[in-house]
Amino acid sequence: PFLQQARGISEMTESALVRDLAVVMVTSGIVTALFHQLRQPVVLGYILAGVIIGPHTPPFAFVRDGHSIETLAELGVTLLLFGIGLEFSLRKLRRVGGVAVAGAAFEIPVMVWLGFSAGRLAGWGTTESVFLGAILSISSTTIIAKALAELRQTREEYARIVMGILIVEDLGAIVMLALLSSLARAGEVAVGQALLVLGAVTLFVVTTIVIGLLLVPRLLAIVERIPAREVLTITVLALCFGSAILARELGFSPALGAFLAGAVMAETRHVRRIEESIESIRDMFSAIFFVAVGMQIDPRVIAAHAPLVLGLALLTVVGKVFACSAATVACGYGPRTALRVGMALGQIGEFSFIIATLGKQAGVVSDALYPLTVAVSAVTTLSTPYQIRGTDWLATRLEPFVPPRLRALAAFYRERIRKNRAKASWFSRDVRRALVRGFVSIALVVALLVVADFGRRLAAGHRVRSLVFPHDVEVLLWSVCGLASLPALAGVWHAGGLLARGLLGAAAEGGSARVLVETIRFGFLIASGAVFLALASPILPVGLPLLVAVSVVSLAAVFFWRSVGDVHARAEAVLRNILSSAEPTAQSLAVRDELVELVSAKYPFEVVVEDFVVPFHPTACNRSIRDLGLRQRTGATIAAVFRDEASIVNPEPGLEILPGDVLVLLGSADQVASALRELEVLGSRALG
Repeated sequence: PFLQQARGISEMTESALVRDLAVVMVTSGIVTALFHQLRQPVVLGYILAGVIIGPHTPPFAFVRDGHSIETLAELGVTLLLFGIGLEFSLRKLRRVGGVAVAGAAFEIPVMVWLGFSAGRLAGWGTTESVFLGAILSISSTTIIAKALAELRQTREEYARIVMGILIVEDLGAIVMLALLSSLARAGEVAVGQALLVLGAVTLFVVTTIVIGLLLVPRLLAIVERIPAREVLTITVLALCFGSAILARELGFSPALGAFLAGAVMAETRHVRRIEESIESIRDMFSAIFFVAVGMQIDPRVIAAHAPLVLGLALLTVVGKVFACSAATVACGYGPRTALRVGMALGQIGEFSFIIATLGKQAGVVSDALYPLTVAVSAVTTLSTPYQIRGTDWLATRLEPFVPPRLRALAAFYRERIRKNRAKASWFSRDVRRALVRGFVSIALVVALLVVADFGRRLAAGHRVRSLVFPHDVEVLLWSVCGLASLPALAGVWHAGGLLARGLLGAAAEGGSARVLVETIRFGFLIASGAVFLALASPILPVGLPLLVAVSVVSLAAVFFWRSVGDVHARAEAVLRNILSSAEPTAQSLAVRDELVELVSAKYPFEVVVEDFVVPFHPTACNRSIRDLGLRQRTGATIAAVFRDEASIVNPEPGLEILPGDVLVLLGSADQVASALRELEVLGSRALG
């Protein structure tokens, strides 16, 4: 009797699953066919089908066993991420260039910060606000690709930029999924834990890709020799789900493993056959996933939060259009192309659903966040084709309001970027230096914030809440942190000047380009601020401590900015002297020996040779040798200039000293010592 009862329960479960699956497929087929006729994204049709058959839509729930459908939806997530990984190619990432990296690197922090701020304004907690920021930061690869295909604009220049940004976004989304998984388990924002998880994710990604690229192509080559086609399909699915299980066992999201499996196979010559072999299975389970998304939507919740849905949708479109357009313009593209890029990326999609599902399953977000995410995605997805079509109309209407001088400066900037691209090594070197310096400066500020936050937690743990007046301990901690961060902020400002020099070249010193140089500096400061806010918002203070700390830092910056710049320059000089203490090359030694021999034969005193490394940011040293007047004031001579791998012996008086140059000084001991002192003073002063 027991076996008969168990068999009966099993048959009933199987029957219910088959019935529910039939309901899902029939309903989604009808609705998506209708959406296809209306030329709307079929993803929205799947979601609407889920709403229709879901438990929250009267008169009754068409699906009886929602748990089984959710299990199938998890398979859909795995296959969906595997398919995205197949589209993510390291070769494509190399080809799209800096504009894709710049666009994603600016857009993601901007949207994370905007989403986090919106969540806090809505009264949500820190963890839920972090999830909202992540949800709003990733655009939909599936929706955008289908929209561009339907509009027949896949070969346009802006479409290439859009797809490049999406590739980088997908990589950023995978990293965020891993970090948010750790956050969901911990239940709170822990900076130290996040750094450990980031390191573990990096190690797992690198190890998986390296081992996968060594083994998977050989395995697929063996499988390809077997005539039965299903063997390839089974092998590919085994690798996909095996990688997902491995990621889960190591404490990561299964989606990360599936994505990496797809990314590894994207680098093989079998990628087209793999896509063809799993396309039908992927489409089926992806449809189930999106239907399951719709089944969890309660229309009454959306109706109750309609103003919030519209506000978040507007925030998503405006924020993404601004961030992506600004990054595209900064990379030297025209305003019309930049606006098209921003308009095309103004929505959220599948990754946002996955992030919202992660938060809901972990119980760290409210039940309302999931339907709100789907509603915002639906609104922004419906508007995407109209945004793309309306770009030219909007650009034409806005063009008359652009001042002629600003238009001329933009054209000059684009021309300089185009010319500098031809000098790839020189162009990329200076820009890379500026970006590295800016990132290091931001990292130092975030590290100081972490220290201040640790001090706050330590004081709270020992119940030291106030000494004289309420919150005075927090005010003191954050104010000291802000003052200690000023030299690093000066480093960001100086890095902006170096970036302007790298982008504009010698034209950066012209009077007509001064406005453009300051614009680049200010833009770099904004971009750095966006990255900083995205990283530090969860641990920044609120209320009185933040207000006082910002006021103290602002006043100190106004009155002591030059002194702060001097501190930064001296610290950088010390660091550079330490880092540049490598053994000299054979070429540089030969040049020095030749110079000493020539000068010693001419002058009776003992010749001294010393090097001076020009600071990497623009300082008072960065002028021509003639304007520097070092020989007239000290008697020492700049006998050679080492610039990267080049050696400029006996330089012309008109040669301009650039950041990073190594000046070879010749003269007596007193003359060289005097020259070094003067150069150190000039190197600590900001240019202009």
